[in-house]
Amino acid sequence: TVKDENGCEATDEIVITIDEDCGTTTASTDNVQLYPTVIENENQVTLELHSNNIQNVDIQLFGVDGIAKGIRTTHSLDKGDNMLYYNINQNRDLPSGIYLLKIQCEDDKMSCVRRFIIR
Repeated sequence: TVKDENGCEATDEIVITIDEDCGTTTASTDNVQLYPTVIENENQVTLELHSNNIQNVDIQLFGVDGIAKGIRTTHSLDKGDNMLYYNINQNRDLPSGIYLLKIQCEDDKMSCVRRFIIR
């Protein structure tokens, strides 16, 4: 709820949908694993991805409010199993809370979101 200087109030609702089942022939989201899912002292998370093609993948960190919290990075995927490391804080101290990591393949055939918690 927001109130202006005249006393008028407005309320808006933000809905965030996490699609955990967005499979594709290029890369299956069932083959995207993120760990750890609860972070206390670590500065990075590990992503395990399987790709049927050589391609690039974009990774970006968001808060549950939908606002980008981290720098968008691009990583190269080889055909087969890949292990990527994403630096969460990237020289920023993130407060405790729930965060979303968006993973998007360059050919737009795979996009998924993984959730983790910073304590």
